[in-house]
Amino acid sequence: MTHWRGSSWLALCAALLVASCDGPAAPDPVDPTDFPNPRSVAEEDYIVLPTGLKYYDFKEGEGAATKLGDIIAVHYHGWLTDSTLFDSSFPREQPFEFTVGSGFVIAGWEQGVLGMREGGERQLVIPPELAYGDVSRARIPPNSTLIFELFMIEVNL
Repeated sequence: MTHWRGSSWLALCAALLVASCDGPAAPDPVDPTDFPNPRSVAEEDYIVLPTGLKYYDFKEGEGAATKLGDIIAVHYHGWLTDSTLFDSSFPREQPFEFTVGSGFVIAGWEQGVLGMREGGERQLVIPPELAYGDVSRARIPPNSTLIFELFMIEVNL
């Protein structure tokens, strides 16, 4: 005999309740795992920092803007400029956490997350000098420009 545990029982009740509601269905939220390639951004729409980092906000998010010293959690995809996906946090089902300004991540991320808000979605185009330079890393060749799409989960964990 199968026993329903608390969370399974609640999930089933919630699903039945939602399924029985009348009215128009809510639109499906954007599923970031559906992005096999970076989303297109017109060159003139990027904000370009003096360091060469380019970014574009698909969605601004809400709450306080990320600043140095904040501990943040982000989901991300990372591509080479030929759209080869080299890393993503989504298959691991675990956001990546770090302290902004700690030097734990590449300079392009340190600069690129500043100003992001919870719920925000941002694309970064990171030149090699703000990434790994002339050093190769796993599936990243030397002197690679990297494209990341970041999804800010939480600021100040």
